Amino acid sequence: GLYANPTNQDNFTANWTALPGAANYRIDVSTNTTFTGGLNGGLIISQYTETDSGTTPKGIEIWNATGADITFNATDKLLDVKVGANGGAPSSAVTVDSGTLSAGAVWVVGTADMTYDVLEPFTYNGNDSIVVELGGVVQDVIGTPGSDPGTAWTGGGVSTANQNFRLKDGITTGDTDGWTDPSARYEYVSVGSTTTGFGTAPSGGGGSSYVGGFENLSVAGTSQSVTGLTGGVTYYYRV
Repeated sequence: GLYANPTNQDNFTANWTALPGAANYRIDVSTNTTFTGGLNGGLIISQYTETDSGTTPKGIEIWNATGADITFNATDKLLDVKVGANGGAPSSAVTVDSGTLSAGAVWVVGTADMTYDVLEPFTYNGNDSIVVELGGVVQDVIGTPGSDPGTAWTGGGVSTANQNFRLKDGITTGDTDGWTDPSARYEYVSVGSTTTGFGTAPSGGGGSSYVGGFENLSVAGTSQSVTGLTGGVTYYYRV
């Protein structure tokens, strides 16, 4: 009898059917399907840069928000970074089939003038999508694969052209179907030729997965407004 209505970018109302004999209820809201704390958000593009000067640097930072170490291989743990140029279908730019990315840690995949973990001479521009896959399963994307925005995807002072931007605090899951406004997930760091922040994992890489104020919250009725959420993040609740 659980249903969420209405739902919005930063809030929703949790509803449920009354249980005969219950005096009250308690609700948990979490970013984790198991409500156990920590992360299970997959591999996330936690930072991106597209140079504003010359042809490089260009690269992404990949955050292991799965809650467990990932040892890459050639099959179910193959890391594949794809680029879709000018609205075209994404195709593989670089694959990784060895090495271990620790839980909560990051790897930088980028050009030679970056402090990289995986060297890739990217040539993408602001109107090219980027897709990160693990074992053939999409984990996260930049832009909207298969769509050409013209010059760049922009919004809220964030642009995929000529900028270095990073993941907003509180976002611990990937966006697998794409977006048109990067500011829903990311915030501006610097111009694209400056790689400030790359190699440093997002804060909140561990600890509780519960939304503040919504862990074992006592509720008298059969609905509860859940507020203070982050757009683009998947949330789960139980009663």
